[in-house]
Amino acid sequence: MYPTTVGQLTQHPSILAGENIDRTILPDDDYDRHEPYFIQSVFRRNCDNVCELATPSDPVIRAKAEDLALKVAADLESRMSAEAQLRESYTGRWGYDNYRNELWGDYPTSGNDSNSDGPKLASMNAGDAIGYHQAFILFVAHQVKAFIGKQVAAGALKPEDCRLILPVLNPNEDTDYRGTRSGDYKNNKYFAHVECGMFPPSSHVEKQETLTLDNFVAYVEIEGYLDSYEDVEPMLVRKTKPLFFGQHNRHFAWGLAATCHEVFAHVFGPDDVWASKVIDVSGAEGRQTLISLLVNWSLCSVDRLGFDPSIRYVHGGDPHLEIDIHEVDANTGQVEKRTFYSKHCMVAAESFIGRRARYFAASADSNQLDDLAVLIKDVWVSSGSDSASDMRERLVLNRIQSEFGGFSEFSDSFAPLAHSGPAFIGHGDALVEDTTTSAFAGLTSNSPVRLHRRTVRQWVGNPISAATDQNQVVVAIADIMEALNAAYDKCKIVHGNISDQAILLKETAGGIKGVLADFDYASPSGDSVSESPELKAFQSIHSLEKPGVVHTRLDNWESILYLVCWLGTFGISREQRAEYAAKYAEECAAKGELYIPISDWNQGTADKVARYKRYAMSGEIGFGSDTLFHMRHSPLHSPLHSPLHDLAWEMYKALSLHTGTYGAIQIANKILADMGDGDIPTALWALPDVDNRRDPLLLRNGYEEEIVENLLRIVARYKHAALATTFG
Repeated sequence: MYPTTVGQLTQHPSILAGENIDRTILPDDDYDRHEPYFIQSVFRRNCDNVCELATPSDPVIRAKAEDLALKVAADLESRMSAEAQLRESYTGRWGYDNYRNELWGDYPTSGNDSNSDGPKLASMNAGDAIGYHQAFILFVAHQVKAFIGKQVAAGALKPEDCRLILPVLNPNEDTDYRGTRSGDYKNNKYFAHVECGMFPPSSHVEKQETLTLDNFVAYVEIEGYLDSYEDVEPMLVRKTKPLFFGQHNRHFAWGLAATCHEVFAHVFGPDDVWASKVIDVSGAEGRQTLISLLVNWSLCSVDRLGFDPSIRYVHGGDPHLEIDIHEVDANTGQVEKRTFYSKHCMVAAESFIGRRARYFAASADSNQLDDLAVLIKDVWVSSGSDSASDMRERLVLNRIQSEFGGFSEFSDSFAPLAHSGPAFIGHGDALVEDTTTSAFAGLTSNSPVRLHRRTVRQWVGNPISAATDQNQVVVAIADIMEALNAAYDKCKIVHGNISDQAILLKETAGGIKGVLADFDYASPSGDSVSESPELKAFQSIHSLEKPGVVHTRLDNWESILYLVCWLGTFGISREQRAEYAAKYAEECAAKGELYIPISDWNQGTADKVARYKRYAMSGEIGFGSDTLFHMRHSPLHSPLHSPLHDLAWEMYKALSLHTGTYGAIQIANKILADMGDGDIPTALWALPDVDNRRDPLLLRNGYEEEIVENLLRIVARYKHAALATTFG
């Protein structure tokens, strides 16, 4: 059923359990000018049922959580109204009554809050606010700890099924906990954040010093002004995005955006960010809501915290991940489980929006973690139907394999599946198929349905990011495009999702070979593709503008061109990209901010990315002065050895300067000039709503065969040169 052969992983990005989150999560980017557009496109505000998502699914635990939250809230209100002077109880750690001093100290007030029965918080700055919100979390945690202790002693709870939610000391935080300046991109306002983690019930109720990849829960982003909620959102997004890269079992994410006394709970899902209605902690009702959320986080199952329980971090010895694969027995209908073991995450989820594709190199034996038997892909695919009928990748690969058999030179260019099926999440004694419908009940009415799928392949090789130089990338690209062309000739299959995640490097006796994986968006030629693969940097313009458009082979070649430009500019491996970022920062410091147009290919909404790409593809001068210019001036560029730069130029000419396409540009340019729009060669390409009769992207389809043949000759020539250079 599963492959048994093993291989050795020669190079990989490896992120292991127990590592400090600050060393493994990607660093914060500078302010992204596209962030407001991104937030506008995915945020759903004033949503019902956001906080309810954390409610324990077990009815017994749910009742206990409700009762505990009421008691904590009653105690809090009683303490707030008490007239007795606080007694000092410092014991080397925060004393229980000292929380009150932090929570409702003598903060400045405004006239509007003079009648409030709660904390006087209206004019707090970020430093005051961070102390308040940290103290609130600690106050709740203290009572949760006492409750868990009694329940465990009575045998009503298991300590491993519950936790304390505690803030983590920011290493840059001032000793008086007044917060730090973590962003001033707008109006020079000051922000602070609290990192919240889950810790064993035996932990001391105090700020923790360390946070690891497997126990980070949520960011609380704080800005100390009444009207600044919309300013806090970009900061919360920026902090939360890297969690999906570093936490390989991250299912969805929680986050809290807070002003001085208003809190908004957020859930980061595959297609939407749901924000709750305002939680006003200056009033008793708001405090009750926030207490309930913190209590539920402490007692709910880990999947309600946003973790995938079928992927688990394992400490001790050689740290690794346990990954469960579920199969449904066709005869009995029973779900059978098999566990694989991985310490190699080959491709991490780059974003919290979209498919969140992850690839793991895994072993079937926990004692032989480096003997790699399989490649596991974990992904959220979009679908309008139930998972039983959505078997696109398996059906496409089966068709290709049956056509090629074992005798074609391309038969080993496609990585066949050993298993493809849904991921399951346990609720009580039952297993539930993991979909956005089941995971986000009450939140998904206007969201696309996504299915959590896990596929298993025999171990093939490393991702393209493991290539040691540009020549290996050229060889891999030529291999997969030749194989895709053969698949089109025999099966009329169009891939639809070319990216750096879809290409693997296989070691052969003659060197390396490119292998194509990830057929989640493949379709028969002539079929429209109803969804977008969300890897905007590599998507063709038409797939960005019109997800329902019919994809052709030219869409695949356009994606390859973008991939070549991307890798040639920013680097192949994660290490090279980090080197590029460091050198780019040095140049910015010396010369001022530098704008790299290609970076727009991965930012903003799909229609905006399409506009940027139309501009980049607008003509020989535009492509040369923008895209190629920055490839040549990349810190990683070598004038004597940068085949990706030259390949990009030749591919561009074949795709966009063909007689049919280029002629269409000139004709349209004449029409636009006559209309008074100016003699601007880029005008047509910069408008996605251009008349289809004049759109070069459609007109070139009439020359598809001729253009593809030319492109195949180009990549074959570059492949021959690369093999001669690399392997003699």
